[in-house]
Amino acid sequence: MLHAETLEQNRRAKIVLLKRREEYSMSRHKKWMVCFVGILLGCLLGYAIPTIQSMLTSSLYDRSSMDALMDFLLPTGHVKDALSDEIMLVAYEFNS
Repeated sequence: MLHAETLEQNRRAKIVLLKRREEYSMSRHKKWMVCFVGILLGCLLGYAIPTIQSMLTSSLYDRSSMDALMDFLLPTGHVKDALSDEIMLVAYEFNS
């Protein structure tokens, strides 16, 4: 249509181009709506995912009563007293 040779073909091409431009102008706002929905969804997921992940990975109980009980039952005991050198050697070899 761009290489039309007659005046009538040029007019038809111009009408088609005007219709296409009008269709584009009518639907131009859709890209902004999609952009807005994408940003809104990104913000919601950006807030919700870390909140849910933090809730799932952190403990929800208070350990102070358990620590007090362990201090009462084993006041001088520590984890390093329960470990032997052989356990440390195996752990060292496994990690190396």
